Amino acid sequence: MSAKSETDLVQALRAGDQSACDELVRRYYDTVYRVALHLTGQPDAAEDVLQETFISACQAAQSFRNDARLSTWLYRIARNRGLQWQRSQRETVPLETDEDDEQAFNSVIADMRHIPDQALLSQELFDVVDRAILALPETLRQAFLLREFEGLSTKEAAEALGISQSALKVRLHRARQQIQETVRRYLEEADPS
Repeated sequence: MSAKSETDLVQALRAGDQSACDELVRRYYDTVYRVALHLTGQPDAAEDVLQETFISACQAAQSFRNDARLSTWLYRIARNRGLQWQRSQRETVPLETDEDDEQAFNSVIADMRHIPDQALLSQELFDVVDRAILALPETLRQAFLLREFEGLSTKEAAEALGISQSALKVRLHRARQQIQETVRRYLEEADPS
């Protein structure tokens, strides 16, 4: 089944083929896990969101419209499951993250594709960028992570979030501005000359 196209995979999913569900998981496991981890910040919770995403996708294959890519549809399901998890945690989890949560997020951030392998940024500045991303409002952070970390196109990220491309561009612009402002303040404090 792994050699089948996305169209063939969708048809097999709609036909209720269990091997198609297995193939869906094989193809998109890593990507959906990263989205879930971005939303939850906790590996165990990300695994739960991941499982719920694939179960939902396999059960609701009939609702998949061919006007979007399969990966975009999965992002939307994962995002919804992650947001449900966040809502369930609001009453029970303090706003501050503990060290384990921060380490989990840092491990995801480490593969940031815009930072060269030669580690041009000091660890301290890298931590400032991490905190700036975490401090973004949820809507801005989701747009930023899908576009900058997951590498989705503007159209794909907008579809995954259920917003227009224009709205996505505005959110990205605001997210980048906030991160740049945080980094600028850090650099000014580090070099007061």
